[in-house]
Amino acid sequence: MIIWRAGLIWLLLAGTAQALDLSLPAAARQTVTRDTDPDSYLAPTSAFEDGGFASVKIEGSIARSAWRLEAPGLTPLQIMRPLRSQLEDAGYRIVLDCSAEVCGGFDFRFAIETLPAPNMYVDLRQYQFVTAVKGSLQSPDAVATLLVSTTDTFCLSADR
Repeated sequence: MIIWRAGLIWLLLAGTAQALDLSLPAAARQTVTRDTDPDSYLAPTSAFEDGGFASVKIEGSIARSAWRLEAPGLTPLQIMRPLRSQLEDAGYRIVLDCSAEVCGGFDFRFAIETLPAPNMYVDLRQYQFVTAVKGSLQSPDAVATLLVSTTDTFCLSADR
């Protein structure tokens, strides 16, 4: 039996963020994209506590995408770090950066927007989430959210 890790990346860009072009790992392949205009999105700005989380609402063009990559041995944080740095280099301010347990685990995951399976499967114990804004938090020009999760994938092999 062979076990390897698959990384899943969810990216939501809202407002003028559509011009943002993140450099993803070379092995990443896009599984789905869904753009809506006009639309609105509530971007989480805090972890899930006391039945909800703080958020900022943005309206305009919303782009949603998911990628899958084979990521042997990588954790969600190892995948997220270079993406988070790219957001900061593009002038975004990180307002939420949390891991599964700190974000609120199950409650946070099911309160946020993601694309449905099989395009995006989130391991409730292994994900990293970032919300980044351009402009003020009260009235952002653009918002980007990233969700990275890794899952164990099993492949059975038999010698004959």
